Amino acid sequence: MFRTIQRNIMLLLAGLAITLASAGNANNISVTNVSLTGQNVADNYTFVRFDISWENSWRTGSAPTNWDAAWIFVKYRVASGNWSHATLRAADHLAPEGSTISAPEDNSGVFLYRSADGSGTFSKTGVKLRWDYGIDGVVNTDIVDVKVFATEMVYVPQGSFFLGSGGTETSHLYSYPTSSSSYLVNNEGEITVLQQGNLYYNISSNSGDGLGPVPAAFLRDIMRCM
Repeated sequence: MFRTIQRNIMLLLAGLAITLASAGNANNISVTNVSLTGQNVADNYTFVRFDISWENSWRTGSAPTNWDAAWIFVKYRVASGNWSHATLRAADHLAPEGSTISAPEDNSGVFLYRSADGSGTFSKTGVKLRWDYGIDGVVNTDIVDVKVFATEMVYVPQGSFFLGSGGTETSHLYSYPTSSSSYLVNNEGEITVLQQGNLYYNISSNSGDGLGPVPAAFLRDIMRCM
């Protein structure tokens, strides 16, 4: 069992000592009460436990069928060495009731979001992420610092989207020649830049080099992530 031996949450178990901290400030997102629990010294993993809260959260099952989420990742360092990305397991995380945790295939972090429609401040206590520290080369006798980071993100359903606000900002994007007309991206093909009827922006504002086009591969990646 972990034993707290300092006020700043220095934890010790079987020779593995871990100092914990938190970071995150998007839309008043807050990560607090970080601790470690459930360490398995045989299989070299432990759970990073924390509470999280942020304002103006939402999820809607009707159009536009989207929601926000917290992108969460963990950093660690052995002794006073360099900070490294912690390997989080693709599954086996523990999401508090009313929330969902999903992870990308690269094990670099997780998304935490509402599991049902709702809006307002979203707070969850006791989130647990499984850190496979053995994969990262950490052993039970290492002294390790751990930090949890969170930033707010938004899920947008796959499909067409507009570039540009339709406003008159100095460096805004628009569909040439009407500066108040947003540019519609409705396929995964290459985008021609700085020509009539295509994507345009004000070169004189130092917002770009005036070159193009936008590669089709870049658009495919964006549209498939939306």
